[in-house]
Amino acid sequence: MLNALCQVCKGTARELSSGRLWWVFPRPAPSASLYVTKPATCVGCIPKAIASCPRLRIEAHVYTSGKEYEPYGVLGDVLTLHADRAPRLTRNQDVPLDAFHRLEYTLARALTVHLRDLRREVPS
Repeated sequence: MLNALCQVCKGTARELSSGRLWWVFPRPAPSASLYVTKPATCVGCIPKAIASCPRLRIEAHVYTSGKEYEPYGVLGDVLTLHADRAPRLTRNQDVPLDAFHRLEYTLARALTVHLRDLRREVPS
């Protein structure tokens, strides 16, 4: 994700002329700023991504994001330790990168990045 590679072909997911990144989501983006855990998809692989994913076959929404995006945190399983009771494992929690103590007890499953300047697109 940090290298902006396509999740299907592993080539660049950036639009060469504008530098924008292509994304396919199973639902409309609620705002122009979004946190995601899935990699981008190059414009050439969008049809293949939609055909390969059951959720996207039902409903697919294509967007581009601005050139810059930044790591926000991880999605993972967090172990919470309590002095007076047994440890508890909470699955699929978002943990920001600056939550150092929680990160120590997190088994990360995916990187979360913050996208900005999302625009709805129709691939050509």
